[in-house]
Amino acid sequence: MAVAMITTNIISFKIIQIFGIKFSGGTLLFPVCLIIGDLTTEVYGFRRSRAVIVLTVGCYFAYTLFTQLAIYLPPAPEWKSQDIFAQVFSQTPRFFVAGTMAYLTSELTNSYVMSRMKIRNKGKYFSLRATVSAVVAELVNTSVFMSLAWAGKMEFGFLVGAVSAGTTIKVLVQSLVLPITWMLVRKLKTMEGVDHFDRKF
Repeated sequence: MAVAMITTNIISFKIIQIFGIKFSGGTLLFPVCLIIGDLTTEVYGFRRSRAVIVLTVGCYFAYTLFTQLAIYLPPAPEWKSQDIFAQVFSQTPRFFVAGTMAYLTSELTNSYVMSRMKIRNKGKYFSLRATVSAVVAELVNTSVFMSLAWAGKMEFGFLVGAVSAGTTIKVLVQSLVLPITWMLVRKLKTMEGVDHFDRKF
């Protein structure tokens, strides 16, 4: 989870355009975070999922802290890329705030919707639960991240388009791998002998 989340936010520095559709580089990878969240929530419950989320944010904070330390430590005379290095990684704190807020809100939303629907549906209809939670969580994630990361740097129209495109792509990616996610859920439940229901939060 931590690797996927940190990598997502690193490659989100770049805005991609394919066939006129603009979205951040992290759009294609972030669904992995929600897929892992689905697995954790479905098998182990909302509380375990929250612990994973907190640990992931801690890892991301460590990454941010050490990139800033690396910027400010004096470079060796032979190394001529200090300005480029600083230009790229000086964006890290802003992206940390945007990425953390987007990750926390979307992951908690995803896990909450999954766990509530699981109780309501008595453990049935995993695909429906995963799809509904994905749509809500991906919309929350993309809206929060793009607003905080690019506000003041990009035009409002661009942000609206990027949120719409990013959400759509993320949901499509997550839907395409849904059969694999369901297979992993069943396998993990069998291996662990666990199928948690969050009666209390």
